[in-house]
Amino acid sequence: MVKLPDDRRAVSIGFCTRCLLGLLLLVAWWRSAPVMATVGLAEWEVQTPGTNIVCHSDPFIATHGTCLRPSDQHPGGSGETVWVGHIEWWQYFQGYVVGKAQRGFFVFDEATRKVTFHETEVLWQKRMKELSLVTPLTRRILPEDGWKLSWAPVMRHQIGEKRKSAAYLAMSAADRAAMEEEFRKFQEPDLRPTPPATPAPPVQKAP
Repeated sequence: MVKLPDDRRAVSIGFCTRCLLGLLLLVAWWRSAPVMATVGLAEWEVQTPGTNIVCHSDPFIATHGTCLRPSDQHPGGSGETVWVGHIEWWQYFQGYVVGKAQRGFFVFDEATRKVTFHETEVLWQKRMKELSLVTPLTRRILPEDGWKLSWAPVMRHQIGEKRKSAAYLAMSAADRAAMEEEFRKFQEPDLRPTPPATPAPPVQKAP
C-alpha cells in the first residue's frame, strides 16, 4: 500500500458512520449489489492528495456517476460543482489528478482547480509531457478501488469486533472459517505505481 501524507486516502464519510453501516454490510455482503445500494453501501468518497474528492455518492450519482468535485462542497446544495463526471479511472501525480472519463482523457490541476479534456490519448500524453508529469504517485485507480478504500477499514474493524462477541464464539467452526475467509479478501488496494514483482521460483539443481 502506498502511504500518502496527511492520510490522503481518507474518505469524507466519517469512520464512525461507516462503522454503523458496516453492521448492515455484514449481512448485505452476501446479498446482491442492488440490496447493498438500497442501504447506502454502494456509495463511497475518497480524498485526493490536493484534498478534493472523487466520489460515487448521492446526490451526484444520478447525473455525474463517479465524479471529481470540491471537498468543501455541501451535498444537495444549490450550484453544486463537479469538475469531471463519469470517471472510468484516475491517477495521482504531484499536484494533479489525471484520468479518463466520459468526456475524454482529463488533466486536473488541484491548485488552480482547472481541468482540460483531450479527445485522444496522444493529445492527453502530449499535455502530460508539457506539464512534466512523468512520475506517478499511484497506479490507475478504478471505482472498485474507491469502494475498497472507503469500506475495507470498516470491514476489518467489524470483523475484529465480531471476534470478541459471544455470537461469534457460538458460531460453528465452518461458519467462522467461511466468514474469516470472506473478510480476508477485504484489504485496501495497493496503489503503488509499480506493483511488487512476484519472486521467481528457486532454480532446481540438476542431480
